[in-house]
Amino acid sequence: MALNERSRRRPRQSSSSLSNVIQISILLLSLVGFKNVNATNAKRALADPSEDMYCGTNWIDAYDNCHKPCPSGDDAECDSGMKCQGFTGCAEKLGSSSGGGGSGGGDSSTTGTEETSDPNANNMCGTSWLVAMLSCNKPCPMGTECTGGDTCYAATNCDQPLEPIISEMLMSLLGGSSTMNPTESLVLSDTILELLAAKLEESKAFIDGAAVTGQAFQAGGRRVLEVSSGNETMRVDLTVGGRQLRQHGRKLPTGSSALDVSMTITGNYRPPPYLNMDVLIEDSINRNSANLVKDLKDRGGRSGTRFFESVEGLDATAVAKATSRPTVTPTQRPSGEPTKKPSPSPTATPTNKPVKEPTKKPSPSPTATPTNKPTLKPTRKPSNMPTANPTTSPTTAPSESPTRAFDQILQSGYGTDLYEQTSRSYGNIFEVRTKSKGETVLVTGFEIYTSSIERVTYQVWTKEGPWRGFEGQRGKFTKIAQGQVKGKGECDETRAENCQFTLIPFEEFKSVPITGDGGSRSFYVTLNTRDIVYSRGSSTDIDTFNIQQDNQDIEIYEGGSVLMFPFTEATDPILHYRTPRGFLGRIYYERNPCEDGSFEWPCQTRAPNFVSTSKPTQTPTPKPTQRPTLEPTNEVTDPPTETSSASPPVNNGSNRTSTASSF
Repeated sequence: MALNERSRRRPRQSSSSLSNVIQISILLLSLVGFKNVNATNAKRALADPSEDMYCGTNWIDAYDNCHKPCPSGDDAECDSGMKCQGFTGCAEKLGSSSGGGGSGGGDSSTTGTEETSDPNANNMCGTSWLVAMLSCNKPCPMGTECTGGDTCYAATNCDQPLEPIISEMLMSLLGGSSTMNPTESLVLSDTILELLAAKLEESKAFIDGAAVTGQAFQAGGRRVLEVSSGNETMRVDLTVGGRQLRQHGRKLPTGSSALDVSMTITGNYRPPPYLNMDVLIEDSINRNSANLVKDLKDRGGRSGTRFFESVEGLDATAVAKATSRPTVTPTQRPSGEPTKKPSPSPTATPTNKPVKEPTKKPSPSPTATPTNKPTLKPTRKPSNMPTANPTTSPTTAPSESPTRAFDQILQSGYGTDLYEQTSRSYGNIFEVRTKSKGETVLVTGFEIYTSSIERVTYQVWTKEGPWRGFEGQRGKFTKIAQGQVKGKGECDETRAENCQFTLIPFEEFKSVPITGDGGSRSFYVTLNTRDIVYSRGSSTDIDTFNIQQDNQDIEIYEGGSVLMFPFTEATDPILHYRTPRGFLGRIYYERNPCEDGSFEWPCQTRAPNFVSTSKPTQTPTPKPTQRPTLEPTNEVTDPPTETSSASPPVNNGSNRTSTASSF
């Protein structure tokens, strides 16, 4: 706004002063990535900058709408509520000549070529300008079409595609004493996110994510940080080559104590103008460094950590400005595409997730430990389902492996999923579907992933079908669990392989079905505190929900993190939700609960399969089973088995009955 103030006070400037203003303005345009000013336009602007002076509520409004020329640079030429803005690009868009938009004035609609579109076509309804810009679902060209408390907002650029924001930042916390644990990393991420969301809204950008991707503590000497950016990992030297991080414009002393952190900032906006997000984000952080440090100390204290008390300053620079070196060690996650040649020897331990396609040849020897997850395709043997009734006579020998159990568990999130690209909210909302032509399943319980190790208050709600379009409509959902339980806490890299989720007691959970053959059910899992841990989705499109985890029975889809509690307050799909986001935890279910294998519900449920049959088989097996039945048979076999069983029968009192739910 310095240019506008100078123009208003001294509309008739000397050529030397005007040249300085032009140079400053061109520099500002380069910072926000205004890509339409080519060499010819630049010369033309230098010749007569008054042609590009137009009225607007701000520069973006003037650039988008070219309301009225103000060649003198005086705000008095503009209508009420508007100011004269320079270098708007309107002269080129409207096709005015050197004199067409000069001191003669006149309305922009009477000069230049015919406009290519109606500026009112981008008027959209919403609870805020950001909501209108992101949703673009209700036009209001007349300005009077909005209902339900919405307001009509102009210049939303809804005729342009939504551009993703992905900015990689390097930050230095001067005076840090060590690396951060997951709770402290979350405090830093939330503090940065809240600042950027507010600051970049002024530039009409929506920031929805900030995640720590790497950190390294240095007490002195060379400072090196490994930074993950997409499929690439860079080793950034922060002490040489003029790339050392700054502290309020000064280079940090080489031997100073500092925690260097890499962070990924994400969001969306609709150009034009085309903004250089790296510059805007870096500038927003550095200009508010003192307030950020103060806020970190306050939030850290409320979160029970004293980590940030020793922080004296915070500074940011874009990764794009850093000089990269290859890493000495490989990244924790695989590259997007395989290498052309295999490694000379296998890894010491298997990967957390299986490869999508099997190798053409088996490995010469098995891995030292089994994989955490089964292969995507089952083996050809044994059969997928047991017979409805036992056979009249036993097989000559017991099977090598038992039939697949009816009680199943599907876990969502393994290994690095539990501590990389995670954040916290009040709740998760997501959809679960059965496989096409698959069986009906009965969901019997949940384990959730919480950051708290204290007692937390939980609720689980559900509805048949998808959840989109029903945000905040509690009347459409049914509560199936409520209570308190002690949280297991969040896992870091050292605990990820043996991470424990928080089990919702089975006796507090009302089982609900998901009908077979592609049936759908949505679940809303929430706490009354912001301690649910979720993962970022696989897409940057806020309306794309991919399969997060599946097995041969069900598919868990990415959903949303819910930023409000209670659910009735989370009514806005843009402001109160972050999408797509992944549920982390476990779902307990019973496959094929219907006795006849029906896809319908309710149905006649099976009897439990872990008690003995009412009558023994006519002849015993030649060899005893390795494990006894849980209950003795009502009649003795005749004759007895050839050898005794390995252990006596046990009655552990764990019998249960299976009942159909009328949910």
